Amino acid sequence: MTFLNASLLAGLAAVAIPVVLHLLARQQPRRVIFPATRFLTQHLESRRSRLKIKRWALLMLRIVALAALAMALAGPQISSAATGQWLAIAIVGMIGVALIGAAVAASAGGVPSALKYTLGVIGWLTTAIATLWAGSVLARGSVASIEDNSPVALAVVIDNSVRSARVIEFDGSVGTTTIARMREVVDSMITAQAPGSRLSIIDRSARPVAFSVDSATARRRLQRIEPAAQVRPLTERIDAALRLVRSSGLPRMMVVLVSDLTTASFPEASWADGDLADRLSDSPELRLRIVDVGAPPAGNRRVDAIQLSDPTPPPLTKTSISALVSIQDTASDSAPSAPRSITAELQWFDLVAPESKGLPVIRDGQTVLPPIRSVDRATVSVVPGKAASRLLLSLPPLEPGTHHGRVRLLGEDELAIDDSRYFTVEVRQSIPILIVASDLDAGTDLGKALNAPLAIDDPLGEYRIDLTESIPRSATEAGRYRGIVWVDPPTPTPASLAELNDYLQTGGRLLSFLGPNLSPAEYRDQPFVSGLVRQWRVAPPGTFFEILRPGHSSLVSLADHAGGVPWNAFPITQYWQVTPQSDDLVVMQYAVTEHPAVIERPIHSPSGASAPQRSDQTIDGSSDRASPGVHLLVTTPMPALSGAARGWNDLFAGADAWPAFLLVRGLVQSLIDRDSTTYNLRVGDSARLSTSQRAQLFPPSGPAIPLRATDSQLTVGGLDQAGTYWVRGESGVTGFSVNLDAAETDLTRIVQDDLERWLGADRFHLLARGEELGAAEGSGEATRPLYSLFLLLMIAAFALEQVVANRFYSSSRV
Repeated sequence: MTFLNASLLAGLAAVAIPVVLHLLARQQPRRVIFPATRFLTQHLESRRSRLKIKRWALLMLRIVALAALAMALAGPQISSAATGQWLAIAIVGMIGVALIGAAVAASAGGVPSALKYTLGVIGWLTTAIATLWAGSVLARGSVASIEDNSPVALAVVIDNSVRSARVIEFDGSVGTTTIARMREVVDSMITAQAPGSRLSIIDRSARPVAFSVDSATARRRLQRIEPAAQVRPLTERIDAALRLVRSSGLPRMMVVLVSDLTTASFPEASWADGDLADRLSDSPELRLRIVDVGAPPAGNRRVDAIQLSDPTPPPLTKTSISALVSIQDTASDSAPSAPRSITAELQWFDLVAPESKGLPVIRDGQTVLPPIRSVDRATVSVVPGKAASRLLLSLPPLEPGTHHGRVRLLGEDELAIDDSRYFTVEVRQSIPILIVASDLDAGTDLGKALNAPLAIDDPLGEYRIDLTESIPRSATEAGRYRGIVWVDPPTPTPASLAELNDYLQTGGRLLSFLGPNLSPAEYRDQPFVSGLVRQWRVAPPGTFFEILRPGHSSLVSLADHAGGVPWNAFPITQYWQVTPQSDDLVVMQYAVTEHPAVIERPIHSPSGASAPQRSDQTIDGSSDRASPGVHLLVTTPMPALSGAARGWNDLFAGADAWPAFLLVRGLVQSLIDRDSTTYNLRVGDSARLSTSQRAQLFPPSGPAIPLRATDSQLTVGGLDQAGTYWVRGESGVTGFSVNLDAAETDLTRIVQDDLERWLGADRFHLLARGEELGAAEGSGEATRPLYSLFLLLMIAAFALEQVVANRFYSSSRV
């Protein structure tokens, strides 16, 4: 139990007034000897006893009337959950008081002593039981809530994730976004708070939490909150809200979370660690209120992912793009749904059009971009709630430069942001690479795989390939190439090995396919091939590749294949056993072994070494600056189709050798692009660009941002929007694309059992509507005021007091 106005309990001191008046009104009776009336003595003694009882009853009624008035004015409140217990206590107490009253009446009525004492003992015992029971309820129960207009410290955490942009149906109205519904709920909370309350509106940004100056400031803060693609964990923001309200100094505190309760906002890893549950346990006076404003998905269509066949295609060559599309619909969980057709459109920003000259640019405060053209369209059938379906699109041949586009679903649904995926391709001039092969036929086959579908010497090919049997004679000569591919290394001279080592230590890039021509004794003192043990033979049917680092840049083209890559269809019977060094990164290994198959080995530059001079430049004209050297080792030869390497593996000899084909292209791409611009990123990543010293960044929305590069390199962080970012500098226009992770637009909802498992059933209160929040203050349960009951008790006691007083004083005058 608690009181709205506890200070008014001082009125209980007024019960002393009737006691004092009672004591003052007592008079000693005058003794009159009247022999003629001695026969009335017994009757007078009996009447005196009855008057004494009435006097004490009158005193008790006056005390009860004043005490009830003081209690009513103090505004007592009890939890609704404890109403039944308090009612039972009241009934037992009234029975005890009634029995005591009956015992007192029996004393004046001349009933047998046994009955009188029995009634008294039972009455006092019953009253004691009621008193002890009430004390136990008060001790064990939680503090009752206070539904009044006293100030409160209120912190509201708004789950303004990107999913809050979803259009939902609420109370029969269609077209309301989740974030708009959140604003309505929170605005009603602000309106309901009493003057003097301290309010804090907290979103999922990294902004420090603080109380607003007043309710108007809180409303302005609320209206500025928009759906955000990059957000902080909810547990972190709730913890900050708990700390804030505890520092308020107000006795009433409340923390409210307004969320759509989607699984992306409640990841198991951050909610199951128990930290937030411990914070709530540390503050038993606080109970987290969660207001649910979400709804199950109702047919949301999504582009889950897109994949470019080549993010750096050669000039004037078509580029294929595959997209995974799906439909989220909870109706499919209960009954099978019929397939639905989804049409996707491939759009491309036309930088060649005459009107694109000088764009992007700011005009009249708005960003003007090049026109966007539709270049392809495809339709696929998708079953709601089932696995995503794949569709294929084709980007037309493009001129050298950086090009941007998007894959967009036609039509509208409840969440628009996941209907589009953005991409950037860099069409580059042919990149010079050197293939060194002891078997020129093997080198030629490898070169054909790299430039496919064009010929190895086609000027439009992605690579400008030089083929030789020997290592370059100097680091300067090797530095003319963006990378060197070493196929089954021949026995080198000590001088050429020293030059190759210098090339690597000054930023060179080498890809080696180890084969039968390798002689460990020749490389014993060379760190870039250290760790060689011996040739390893595997009995039939052989072993096969096993991926350890699926996120490695060389495996990007192999990461999104339904059913995985069938490496077991391409057996390997011989390879070199290599012991990994401390800095090595093992990308792939041989199945059922711990022997590395693909190793990435960084080459550290010695102190004072300088980078080799290179003749190639990036697209925008800036020179390719030096970077740490790297050596990629593949411990079995490729393509192993001829010469002494034939028979070591069937990677290129199978009927459909696409995995080996994509692996070789991915390895070379990873090698030469190691320090190049990253064009396709995720929200939260940082972009690294080669650009002129001064440039402007045009984000998907908002004003342009001036940038300044250092050493022709530019790093852009804080990418918190999905879309195309344009970078315009003195040397031309470039840029990159940013996409959301597919999990961020998953509309699957959590269940209350998850919250109970993470927080404990008694540490939160789940509300379906914001209007229920007022009844959830304090312990989170509804309360029942006792003002009217105490007022009724006061009136009854006062009425009885009048009746008893009239009879008492009229009798006393007789």
